Amino acid sequence: MADHLPPPPPHDFFDDAADSANRHPDLLHESRSSPPPRRVNHTYRDFSRFEPITVSKDRRASSNFPAKLHMMLSNPEHAHVICWMPHGRAWKILNKDLLVSEVIPQYFVQT
Repeated sequence: MADHLPPPPPHDFFDDAADSANRHPDLLHESRSSPPPRRVNHTYRDFSRFEPITVSKDRRASSNFPAKLHMMLSNPEHAHVICWMPHGRAWKILNKDLLVSEVIPQYFVQT
């Protein structure tokens, strides 16, 4: 059965000698013939030091949860209750009781 397999690739095909010991010879041929993996740009862009942009006041866009949460977080009047983290990728609740009793009712209808 192993007679029909091509010879293994030269040693320089592997990243290192330890990696070559972990690969099965049957899989080496397949890995050479498959297309290269897609590359995705995961570059992080830190916008925490940029001036905030004006968000459109479209009625539909301002009624969904993410838009309401963004408005709540971006309102300086609520900075003592809920605020953005310095890096701008997360937010933090500073006072849960005030958030529930004063801030959330301004943005969400509670039933």
